[in-house]
Amino acid sequence: MNKAMNTIKEELKSLKSIINKLKKYPGNSVYTENYFSQKLSLEKEMKTLFRILPKNNKGILNYENQINTIVKLFNEPRKNKEKIKAISEIFIILDGIDLEMHDEHVSQLLISKQLEQKMMNNFPVELEDLKLVYKRSGNCTAFILRKILEKSIFYAFANNNMINKIEDKDSPNKYHELNKLIKIASTNKIKGKPILNAKTAKNINGIKFLGDSAAHNYLINIDLEDIVPQMPFILIAIKELSLHFKSKA
Repeated sequence: MNKAMNTIKEELKSLKSIINKLKKYPGNSVYTENYFSQKLSLEKEMKTLFRILPKNNKGILNYENQINTIVKLFNEPRKNKEKIKAISEIFIILDGIDLEMHDEHVSQLLISKQLEQKMMNNFPVELEDLKLVYKRSGNCTAFILRKILEKSIFYAFANNNMINKIEDKDSPNKYHELNKLIKIASTNKIKGKPILNAKTAKNINGIKFLGDSAAHNYLINIDLEDIVPQMPFILIAIKELSLHFKSKA
């Protein structure tokens, strides 16, 4: 995680700490004495946060507008219950900013914009899911990466009228399991080029194994440390397969 991202994370943590203090003991004399100073701290930290957040992110700008509207309520004569409710809403918005920054960071870290555009037609849900779970759940990340790999092979064949190559003749209306799909992709060509390079096919067995373990081995959990070494191979595989996806209309 880069320095800017760490700074934002620390700022979000600081803001949540202030909000927790503001939420304590509404109506209590200690609360009343500390409320004004904590409110000023909140407003100051908010300004700092929005100064360091990216300026070209529409989601972040929307959250900033929501928070500014809520903060204005603090300067109006209102009951403590209303103020506590407003403070709780800010906490939820900060969680949204945290998620937005996580998604933006993961998007830059994982998949290039060019590759993401090639995948968007067929993988809109998987791409969003991957952003959501990467660095948060090893099991979910391994499972989604495995799914993307399998689906990528399917579309490489389907988009080139070669679907019969991956159909399981012994099971009508079904396709081969991933092991065989990888082998078939590495032994078939489109316009003289292998659908999947033989070396790539060999190296992506690691992500298949992790995905299988995440889905079926209830005795173990997949950690991020298990996934990171496999990322270069899965990305190369998706790049090779994406060469055969149907172009975006």
